[in-house]
Amino acid sequence: MNDKLYKFDDGAALRFFYSTAKNNGQSERCGRPVFDRVLMVEVISPGSKDSIPHFEVRRWVNSGDNEAISGDPIVSTIKENKTLVERYARQLEAFLGDRDDPNMMGTALEAWPGIDVETIAALKEARIYTVEGLANLSEGKFSSVGPGARSLVARAKAFLEAAKGNAPFEAQATVIANLQEEVERLTGMVKDIGSSEELVARIKELEEENASLKLDMELAGKDEQTEEAPKRGRRSV
Repeated sequence: MNDKLYKFDDGAALRFFYSTAKNNGQSERCGRPVFDRVLMVEVISPGSKDSIPHFEVRRWVNSGDNEAISGDPIVSTIKENKTLVERYARQLEAFLGDRDDPNMMGTALEAWPGIDVETIAALKEARIYTVEGLANLSEGKFSSVGPGARSLVARAKAFLEAAKGNAPFEAQATVIANLQEEVERLTGMVKDIGSSEELVARIKELEEENASLKLDMELAGKDEQTEEAPKRGRRSV
């Protein structure tokens, strides 16, 4: 996909493009096909296997008459879908201004260190084009990515946290995701072959280790906030 994609708050990717739509009323009035210029938006949900929905954002209504000199169609009025214009206001502004704003467009998968081209191709096939889109992938759509999805999502979240200055949590986040995948794998084995004391014990051990790591991360986060609070409260004399 060569068109620019703009990220939305829920992790979706937006693609704006211009097209045309037949104006039935003017076509009937003029006795010939008359088309309006329209601005469309595609809303691409990461991991979705459904068809990509697209909506009309703005329409330049053709009057059916042409400029005497240029021959260009005369626009009688401009119609907008106010709900979409308000919802996607920042992304629409960036598109109309032709701005390559990284904060608006997200981090391309190709700019993410440590991910190979095969994984990038697989993610794009699942309609995931940015690290932010992967980080926001819901658990219900992990199957669209395949094995290792949980670990990839955790790494994406850790990468974005590291970019904010929270790098110490990156390794632990990845470890937690890997442990959770191991728990799910072993749980599946138990269901397939029946109860096994060894597998059940291993699952319990991994779950306890996972819970302990999560608690450590939460406590570390609280300690960091406690240390920062006095600094913010200091006043220069």
